[in-house]
Amino acid sequence: MNSALAQSPAKSQGAAKTQSQIDPSVVDPVGQLQKISAQVKASSVELESIAAELDKLNGELDKLEGKTAKDIDRKQFAALEKRFDLTLARSTAVEKKVGLSLGKSLKDIDSVRNALKKVEQERQQDRLKGKKLTPILSDKDLKECLKDLTDLDKTVRELQANLKDK
Repeated sequence: MNSALAQSPAKSQGAAKTQSQIDPSVVDPVGQLQKISAQVKASSVELESIAAELDKLNGELDKLEGKTAKDIDRKQFAALEKRFDLTLARSTAVEKKVGLSLGKSLKDIDSVRNALKKVEQERQQDRLKGKKLTPILSDKDLKECLKDLTDLDKTVRELQANLKDK
């Protein structure tokens, strides 16, 4: 466990694992939280972008609906149809990619949450033993991180539900 989150100097001195062997969520849970948040935001932006593009194309197709075949330029219609098909294919690829990314984000959230809860439990045990704590992440910050993780988890699950509805 990283000494930055460890509660007692004795524990941090006896750490047998090297930094490369330690789960990154244990080493830097706040950094991991920020990284996961950025990934989720990027996924959300990507989904919004493709949805806006599809809405725009649907609007263009709707404009053609009331026209007769004579009034529609075949080349323009073919180009619009091709753009729609390409956007639909891109949408499918984006949804698949985002779905995988969101699944990974949930796993990462669980890892960070477990690491923070372990730190929280170890702090409680150390306090009961009367050990002097020297944490870098305060108890207040730790609780705030756990709350942020819960909020992020909820957001990811909502995005997943929206993907399934499409």
